[in-house]
Amino acid sequence: MQTNKKSIGIRIKKVRTDIGVNQTEFGMQIGGLKKSAVSAYEQGDNFPPPDTMIKIAEAGNVTLDWLLTGKELHDPEQNPEYRRKVEAVNQIVAERTADLKLMQQVIEAVEEHLQNNQLTMSPAKIAELITVLYEETLESNNQQVNKGTVSRMIKLAT
Repeated sequence: MQTNKKSIGIRIKKVRTDIGVNQTEFGMQIGGLKKSAVSAYEQGDNFPPPDTMIKIAEAGNVTLDWLLTGKELHDPEQNPEYRRKVEAVNQIVAERTADLKLMQQVIEAVEEHLQNNQLTMSPAKIAELITVLYEETLESNNQQVNKGTVSRMIKLAT
């Protein structure tokens, strides 16, 4: 367990890099701090005041225990709030993955129909068609793209 300024600085930098922002962006997120202040915290040259430590912990979704000591003082997996957040994130990931797969199916169905029927459309029309087909498929709660619907919509668009 390390509690010196250098080790806290390392954890502050980990929070920042884990959320994928640079020092300037991170400074703005945690209270409008300058890049130089964030750099000084990360290098262990300065120790953030308590209110800034709280904002850093919140920004990185970490506990103050971890930020200050490097370890959890309780098992986060036993925490119902932690489990709820993990489940919510997993649900979002699953939904987004399904959405991406559905979008890929729509694009492939449109491309296949256009190629098989030697049809051409402007990129703007193709994009509009893909958007409409995607939304239609989502609204109908289908997991698969209906190729008959693709064919009918392309005929209407050409």
